[in-house]
Parts: sequence; C-alpha cells; structure tokens
Amino acid sequence: MINTLVQTALPFAIAKSTKDFTFLYKLMDKVSQPLPCSHNKFLQLRNTGLSCTIDSVLVALLCIKCTFTDQMMATDSDLGRELANLTTSSATLCELLNHKELSVNQCRDPHEFLSVFLSKFPKLNTCTKLFQTIVDDDKIITSVVDRTSLPIQHISASDLNDMPNHFYISDLLHKGTLNTFDHDQLYLRKYSRVLTVERLLTAPLIVFSVDRHNDKSITVTETLTSPNGDRFQFGSVVVYTGGHYITYYTNNSKWWKFDNVNQCPVYVGPFSKLPSTISTAGVLYFYFPQYMSVNDYFLFYSTQENDMVIGVFENKSNPKLIQMANEYNNVAVSPLLPDIGVKPKQGQGPCLEIKTIDEYVIDARRTI
Repeated sequence: MINTLVQTALPFAIAKSTKDFTFLYKLMDKVSQPLPCSHNKFLQLRNTGLSCTIDSVLVALLCIKCTFTDQMMATDSDLGRELANLTTSSATLCELLNHKELSVNQCRDPHEFLSVFLSKFPKLNTCTKLFQTIVDDDKIITSVVDRTSLPIQHISASDLNDMPNHFYISDLLHKGTLNTFDHDQLYLRKYSRVLTVERLLTAPLIVFSVDRHNDKSITVTETLTSPNGDRFQFGSVVVYTGGHYITYYTNNSKWWKFDNVNQCPVYVGPFSKLPSTISTAGVLYFYFPQYMSVNDYFLFYSTQENDMVIGVFENKSNPKLIQMANEYNNVAVSPLLPDIGVKPKQGQGPCLEIKTIDEYVIDARRTI
C-alpha cells in the first residue's frame, strides 16, 4: 500500500514543485526493510575453551547482511576463505589473523579482537572521522578529516567517566579530551586549556566499543542518524555477563540471544523485550546502514491563505511533525489519525492541517 502511494504522490510532487508543492524531507527510493540475517552459519559456533569473546563478536558483526559484511565474506584471501568455510570453531581464524595477543584461549577483549579483525580488511574501512582542536574561546585551531580509520568509535574508561550516569548512544558519536598545559607547553601564553574533539561523521557501519568499569546506563535506540545524515539501524550487541560474552541480534525485526555454550539461539522477541543489561553491560553496539523509511517523512504544500497542509504515511507519532505543530496556534488533525501525537488547536493565524496521505493526495489534486 505504501509503495503504491509513493508511486502516486512522487510524480505529482515533482510536477507541482514550482508552486511550492514539495517534500519537507526527502523521500528515498526504497522503503526501509528489517535487517536481513543471512550469514546464519556463524550462529553454529560452539565454545572451545575461552572462545566466547571471539564467537560473540563474529556473530554480532557477520550474522547481519549488508554491503560491508558481503564484501568481507567475498574477500579473496586466506582470511576471507576461512570466513566462507567457518562452521563450528573459530580457532583457525585466530591463526590467520597472525597477532601475538590473539588466540581462542587467550583473547578476552572483544574490542581488541574486532580491531585486529577489521584491520585485515583495509579496503573496506572507509569510516570518516573529523578531529578538531578547540581552544578556550571556542576557536578551532586545527581540523583534520580522516577517511581511512576503522568504523569503531571507542569509548575508553576515562571517556565513560566523563559521561553522565545516563546518556543516549547517539552521544557517543562525539567525544572530547581536555588537555591542560604547563609552562613549557605550546599555547600557554594564549590559552589555559585545549579540547580535542573526535566526531564520527559516517561509516559503512558504526560500532560503539565501550570499556565497562562502571554501571553507567546507555539508552540504546533502534535507529541512529550520523552527522552526515546517514541512517543506521541497531542490529546486534555484545554483552558481558560476568566471565562470559553473549550476543543479541535481530532477524526480521525480532531479537534473538546467541550463547556459544548452547546448541541454538534463544528467541527474545521485539526490541522492547531486550534485557536492561544491554544498557549497562553492553561492550560492542553494532549499527548497520538503513534506507530511509517513508513513514518517517511527510509531504506538504501551502495554500493561498498561508495554511500548511501535510500528508503523513502512517498513523503513528512523528517527532518532526510534533515539533512543527508546536509552532502553530491553529491545528486541524484528521480523525483518521488518532495516534499521530498531535492535538488539535483552535487559535489565531494560519492553520496547520494534518491528513492521511490518501486525503492529502486527493485534496492536493484539486488545487491544480
């Protein structure tokens, strides 16, 4: 139904663009779909000593299908071929990584393993980060863009200590380090401190690595928008359970728990059923690229009376629409939209009319 409406409304919107009939937010050419879980063979990994660290990371990264993981699986190398043939044990994989600190029986740090693993695929690491040095008066004295770093945003224990006790995962897209100077260091005569800020602008996927030494709580959201405007969907998380690592991952909008001591994953349910431990004990959070969902956006046009007419695609709360409605004293809402999150108002000034997309298209065609 939505695709049919998009095909109907899109050409009309373009045709009327010269008369202020346009998109408020750009509609993408594809409607968002649940993240596909295609590399299911990794869900067969079994515990071989202390392999939970490695197995949980492999499942979190590779059980979700996206361009990044597909390219990784297709890499023509010994490591790529091992991934293609990997079934129940990750022991050979550690040997191919050729890193003195890594082995199935020794690696106990998920971030360390993931960093070494991703570094073996340098052509895929197209993460873009912005590094800026800012002085006391908010003046930027240096600015460097790095387009070759790993798609990991690492939050160290000291970074975490600087965060409030409760914060959103989107806050981890930015982090800063405050440096004070003694009398022998540069900038002393002008500035007493310098802030180094790191911003993750975009990446083929985004991984937040969190060093856990306290119980600070992270509000994990189902979607995430990068500073570049790219949309990502929460796909998996590695959780520390006290001497053991497990993974929660999504498949067709339902969540499952992977534990390499069990024979098969355990069904959890929708996102709302995930345990609270993902907020306080998660160590790796994986966000995979997502097409913009058409129901996040709406069409609009202005009448000759300066009223604003909006058509929405789904009957559900939309923060952007609520914010817009707050700017109007006179708001009319279609009775077919009881869950849109906007209350009608009768006041002075131009009216904001909120309609279903069906009502909107019919009324808009009458204005031709």
